[in-house]
Amino acid sequence: MRRLRAVLVIAMAVLGSAITACTSSSSSSSSKPPLCSAVAQLKSSVTNMKQLDLNANTLNKLRSDLNTVQANVQTVSREAKGHYSSDVSQVRASSAAAQTAATNAKNNPSASTLAAVGTAVTTLASDVAALANAVKASC
Repeated sequence: MRRLRAVLVIAMAVLGSAITACTSSSSSSSSKPPLCSAVAQLKSSVTNMKQLDLNANTLNKLRSDLNTVQANVQTVSREAKGHYSSDVSQVRASSAAAQTAATNAKNNPSASTLAAVGTAVTTLASDVAALANAVKASC
């Protein structure tokens, strides 16, 4: 009788482990791909940057925010693994343009260079929104 009980306990433990393994593997397959969180992080960093009141005194903060955006663009590019390449390329280009505009404004602060930064940031935000929209179905 003890032997039968020991066999049942072991069988139940093995069955429980198998059920847990199946459950955890099925839940991980239904989780969102890393690209989704990378795009969400990129969107968030662009949103934070857009909320900045742009003037000559906030250019250092803007450049710091652009560095964060740049890092997030690299993460998105890596996680996309070649998918959404035209959208990712557009975001990369608009991010670089915003970085250049911010550098120009820092070196020569004027109404026109600050306006160029505003335009570049607006374009970047639009391109990020387009990328997020393209990726949305995968998320």
